[in-house]
Amino acid sequence: MNMNLSFEHGKARYGLGEILRPFSESATVKPCVMESGMLPYGRLGLMAAEMEKILLEEKFFLDRHCTIERLARKMTTNRTYVAEAVHRLYGIRFRPMVAILRVEYSKSLMVEMPDVAIEQLMTQSGFLYLSQYGQKFRELNGLTPREWRHMACEAKQKLHENASG
Repeated sequence: MNMNLSFEHGKARYGLGEILRPFSESATVKPCVMESGMLPYGRLGLMAAEMEKILLEEKFFLDRHCTIERLARKMTTNRTYVAEAVHRLYGIRFRPMVAILRVEYSKSLMVEMPDVAIEQLMTQSGFLYLSQYGQKFRELNGLTPREWRHMACEAKQKLHENASG
């Protein structure tokens, strides 16, 4: 279980490559961003930079209507180029990438706001349905959102006790 949060105070701490690295389908695809941590040159590098801007800085991944078609329109290209770029850059498909970003974002919210209801965190993270959120969260983390938040709060409390003790 990865306790390193990808988001801090609502802002991405890392680029897409770092956030998605643990979830990459690297057995079948060797993602070029993850090999060196640097963006590639040329059109692919430009697309990566533009995707990071739209998805992370503008938080497009939180939009409930975040689709590859809408992202392609924002990037003034077509969905095929975006789909191929996502797969080549990060070793993952678009929909799973959005789900990962949403789950990672909800984890950061849980740590920042431990008393907020899971349902509220779900909607703030861009999920439409609690069942979908719970299923994706458990698939990616091995725990339910409630279990993960409890574990994170305990870890945060122990860290605080160790620092003050």
